[in-house]
Amino acid sequence: MNRSERSARIIATYRDAMSLVDAFAREVYEVACEPCIESDTSHGKEARGCCTMVDMAYEHITGPAADDIRELSAQASAGRMATTKISCIYHDAESGCMLGDLKPPVCASFYCDDARKRLSRDLGIYVERPLLMQPLDAILRDELREGSHPVRGADGVIMEGVNPETLASFRRYIIALTERARTVQSSRRR
Repeated sequence: MNRSERSARIIATYRDAMSLVDAFAREVYEVACEPCIESDTSHGKEARGCCTMVDMAYEHITGPAADDIRELSAQASAGRMATTKISCIYHDAESGCMLGDLKPPVCASFYCDDARKRLSRDLGIYVERPLLMQPLDAILRDELREGSHPVRGADGVIMEGVNPETLASFRRYIIALTERARTVQSSRRR
């Protein structure tokens, strides 16, 4: 497998994992993030939630696909970078994070103390940052490899060389968090 094929495989695996992390984030947004954003805007601040990494986020992308991910991210956010010095340059007040399924693990796994408290109190969810960040980092470093076990991603693409148990465990964890949030919120709306 050449460098380009390896990078494409890593990016496909990462995007597959991030689709689950993003689904969780969307499910808990109202409880975890919205109160901070509403507080920011009601005090005349930029609506940014916890995104305060400024332009350091991509220092946290490592591994064989890092350059390709940075290039794809630059393309995705071309001409749309925020100009503020308060929040991340990839965060826009209207649409939030511009990086979507290419955001760094440090960003995808971050919930501030207040957000984690609300998740625990309101939904019974305890977000463990290492359980989100470490598998994403390992995917980027191409360390979720043991032998050649084909795994079919959510988009149907077969990803060769991925340790299916570690990836499956990560998927189960994120799906369980998302289902828990959905169930608790659904029961409260009734």
